[in-house]
Amino acid sequence: MNLIRLNCLNYRNIAECDIQLSPKFNCLLGDNGMGKTNLLDAIYFLSLTKSHLNSIDAQLVRHGEPFLMLQGNYDNDGKEETIQATIKPHVRKMVKRNGKPYNRMSDHIGLIPIVLISPVDQQMIAEGSEERRRFMDMVISQCDTRYLNSLTRYNSVLKSRNDLLKKMSEGVMAKDAEQLLDVFDCQLADEARYIYEKRQEFIDEFVPFFNNIYQEICSSKEQVKLEYVSHCEKGDLTLLLKECRMRDVAIGYTTRGVHKDDLQMTIEGYPIKTTGSQGQNKSFVTAMKLAQYLYLGERRRVKPILLLDDVFDRLDSNRVANIIRIVSSDEFGQIFITDTSHNHIDKLLAQTVDAPFKTFSVKDGEITEL
Repeated sequence: MNLIRLNCLNYRNIAECDIQLSPKFNCLLGDNGMGKTNLLDAIYFLSLTKSHLNSIDAQLVRHGEPFLMLQGNYDNDGKEETIQATIKPHVRKMVKRNGKPYNRMSDHIGLIPIVLISPVDQQMIAEGSEERRRFMDMVISQCDTRYLNSLTRYNSVLKSRNDLLKKMSEGVMAKDAEQLLDVFDCQLADEARYIYEKRQEFIDEFVPFFNNIYQEICSSKEQVKLEYVSHCEKGDLTLLLKECRMRDVAIGYTTRGVHKDDLQMTIEGYPIKTTGSQGQNKSFVTAMKLAQYLYLGERRRVKPILLLDDVFDRLDSNRVANIIRIVSSDEFGQIFITDTSHNHIDKLLAQTVDAPFKTFSVKDGEITEL
């Protein structure tokens, strides 16, 4: 899956651009704050119908402009696909495939698999379990529409249950509150069963990719481990929810369920959050994202688009060279790289063999091919 041509109009600080792209390497050069990450985010949006940088669509529109428009022309194994997205403040966003609008944004997810590696990924280690669940959900949803729909229904029921629990904790007893909780518990358990099974299946298949990539990046025998933990390991969620119902009512929210799942990350048997160096942490999450790429490629039978945003910072030269060698292999397809140094990029690409590439300058939102 290759992006052949990209058109942007009023996307964040990018007033307008129309660029033809390389099927392998595309290098975006410029100082910090010039718009390199925004261009990657536009490509990300066309794949997942949302921004990686901002959850509020209207805030993606360039200041002072009435709307934004993105259009990508893709080569999908010899077949051209055109994806167009339009956002106007206070109007529902529109995403079209070959001129036909989607009724549901979820119907588009998975058509153009994509993997983004960025400094924000460090939150998977530094922050709480929500970031690690988001990682699992993002990968699985690009392979399994039923999973995405089940997750959406689960979160909807969870919100309703939490709203009811909060009222009960405040002494506002809704009519038939206990019966309502029984209904919510059954609905949560039904959705949780599928979510748990798919997450467990994903981790079982994902871990070998991760272990191999980490060793390739680090050229070492450091023992790293990813382990999935879930309340559903203990059995039927309906029973678990009933066991802790009094506690949930007292504190006003749901304490058991797949919304509390986590990925335990360790290096040499210790939590990487407390023992890992900056280089080890960056290598860990980079290995997770490259493993995500290989997993999606195998499951979707298509090479995803890979976005590398400031990925080489805080990595020594050996690890950088190893990453470039990995992504230059035939297992990887089209790649976008941001960097602040022209010489740095040239040196890195000199290590690749017969890899066509294009270089673009990004300055104050203007994109120019060099």
